[in-house]
Amino acid sequence: MRSLRPLPRMLILSGPTGIGKSAIAVALARRLDGEVISADAVQVYRGLDVGANKLPLSQRGGVRHHLLDVAPTNQAFTVWDFAVQAREAAADIVSRGRVPIVAGGSGLYLTWLRDGAAGTPAPDEGARSAITSEFDALGRQWEPSLALLAAVDPERAAGIERNNWRRLERSLEVVRLSGKATAEFVEPGIGGATLDPLRRTMDVRRVALFPTDRAALYRSLDLRCEEMVARQPGGLLQEVEGLLRASPSQLPEGSTAAAAIGYSQATALLRSFEARSSCWFEGNPDAASAEFAGFLAALQTATRNYAKQQLSYARRDGRDGADGGVRWVPVETSQPLAEQDNVAALLEGAFRAEEWAPEPMPEAAERLSAEGEDAVKRYRPELQLFGDAGAVLAGARAAFDAAQRRKSSSDADAGSSTAGCGQSAPLVTARLFWADRDVWKRAGKNTLRCLLGCTIGDLSMLFYLQSAHPELPLALSVPIAMAAGIGTSVAVETVALKWTEAMSWSVSLSSAVRMSMLSMLIMEASENACDLYLTGGVFDPSSPMWWAALGPSIAAGFFVPLPYNYHRLKRYGKACH
Repeated sequence: MRSLRPLPRMLILSGPTGIGKSAIAVALARRLDGEVISADAVQVYRGLDVGANKLPLSQRGGVRHHLLDVAPTNQAFTVWDFAVQAREAAADIVSRGRVPIVAGGSGLYLTWLRDGAAGTPAPDEGARSAITSEFDALGRQWEPSLALLAAVDPERAAGIERNNWRRLERSLEVVRLSGKATAEFVEPGIGGATLDPLRRTMDVRRVALFPTDRAALYRSLDLRCEEMVARQPGGLLQEVEGLLRASPSQLPEGSTAAAAIGYSQATALLRSFEARSSCWFEGNPDAASAEFAGFLAALQTATRNYAKQQLSYARRDGRDGADGGVRWVPVETSQPLAEQDNVAALLEGAFRAEEWAPEPMPEAAERLSAEGEDAVKRYRPELQLFGDAGAVLAGARAAFDAAQRRKSSSDADAGSSTAGCGQSAPLVTARLFWADRDVWKRAGKNTLRCLLGCTIGDLSMLFYLQSAHPELPLALSVPIAMAAGIGTSVAVETVALKWTEAMSWSVSLSSAVRMSMLSMLIMEASENACDLYLTGGVFDPSSPMWWAALGPSIAAGFFVPLPYNYHRLKRYGKACH
């Protein structure tokens, strides 16, 4: 009796970003005489190299890669496109007697490739127009718009990343046209076509990589983000600048490429700097540094969140244990090179075995240990390559120059000129200069933050001096209290910058001190002058007169420096803090 011919084997390698999938896939391909099929939703686009962390040719070890650079950035590349083209690539690889190795972190891509998809309703212009009108009626606010989908398909709504309007629109369209949840179709967007499960034609062997130390993975990802930006020549910002200089349509708003992690944050920073005059940086190095540090923090946060989402997806996808054919492999991210070789050797032996040995999800992949959870909770990003003020300033300078180059090329194409540093500034005496309500609001908020620190520090020191050193003359105690108020304000702002902008302590302190020391001096002088005038210099909290004077003195501390802070915000883009 003739035996059935065994199905050709395929290895699918998944795991969170930064765990080493690409390098492990190359090592495995060299061991198994295989070729790599990329399953990354960003690496499919031509020109997105640095931000997509695309493996350069020099690191591919001579291994042929498929589905890299197959689509222009201004065109959609759907999950259906991937599933069809990946299957075609796998069939081609097998026909040449080689092993297809699929590696990537886009869970939806892998699900479609492996399990196929049922047909969904074709796009309907009427339904889509009605949905768009509903979004517009809600002011294009994300939460109310998402609630429309959550009411009929909560599972799908929970899985859509914020501000992905294209996916939200299509999901609502599918639900309304079919009356079914999108999970029944795996993913909307097919238009009636179907894909059969891949296991009918191939022996699919799945590997899920997971980190042994998630905090270490986060630390590695944060460093990788800095390396992307710091890379010379041609870091992330220069890559985005080149795309935008070639044509704004290279990264059209709302496209998958423009919304990709790294490209979204870099585009926002460059466009912000592009809106400034060419001489703005020279007068505002601290504001530029703070904006650049904020860009780094946003990039790192988005990358860590993506890794977290990938791990969650892998857990949901692999809960069926052995029935899902998954082999779970822990990876030590603190020793990437040695660990990649170890994992490749382990998987080579397992892949060559006659029977694939899947396993239930290990507890270490299912949930963090108490120590691991505590480490993740305590994790705070620390800039490494940009950990000092000089490095941040240099990064901000490079970003600003890139934005201005892009701006100059656009102005040249349009036949207009860009005003330089010699351009005369708007007249402060013009009534229009002082008529910007948004700037007044921002100036008020900044002044209030400054006032809070100054007042708390000032009053606390006065209380202390009056109780512990009543012999001190007013001429000495008032300057000491003023210095304490300024110091408290600087300390509060330093901590705020450290935790909200992920700056190093030195950069945070430098920014807090230098943003507007004059504003704080004006504030302290105004408060104390008003207080001295109303109380006659008598510091007596038991006196009703002292409390009556407290309100006017605080008001003076707010309103006297407010016009100065408005002027700085309007002219230079910065105020008290």
